[in-house]
Amino acid sequence: MHAVILAGGKGVRLRPYTTALPKPLVPIGDQHAILEIVLRQLAAAGFTGCTIAIGHLGQIIRAYVGDGERWGLTIDYSTEESPLGTIGPLLTMRDRLPESFLVMNGDILTDLDYADVLTQHRTSGAPLTIATYARKVHIDFGVLTTDDTKVVGFTEKPSMDYRVSMGVYGLS
Repeated sequence: MHAVILAGGKGVRLRPYTTALPKPLVPIGDQHAILEIVLRQLAAAGFTGCTIAIGHLGQIIRAYVGDGERWGLTIDYSTEESPLGTIGPLLTMRDRLPESFLVMNGDILTDLDYADVLTQHRTSGAPLTIATYARKVHIDFGVLTTDDTKVVGFTEKPSMDYRVSMGVYGLS
């Protein structure tokens, strides 16, 4: 099983921390970086290979992770010279990826079973599987429904249910 970790972003929401440290290497507690936790989880789930798409401060990620031997993984890198967006890095490496693989954002912390996501993806035959989470959003205001300038409905402080992406995907 192979995973692609998208770790090329600038992590702007965590500035100033991410001006010197890439977001996947932000520490959780006193001992572990996010990316280290993810690599341990992938290895424990039976993954043997991983490609890390790096960009902003990517040399620090490469220096920290190395070849992945300490996690029992074979790790290679794909470097973005300029930001390519979420799926962009996959286009640059598609010739060296297996038929089916896991893709995930480099800052995801979850207890999701990565092997199960990839197995479910392969079983489904779909070209893309998106791991989702049910999220209820409470609106603190009365919400109006309008037709042009006429109010045709009013709901007091509604809740809306969504399926949101967890940033973990199965791809073929």
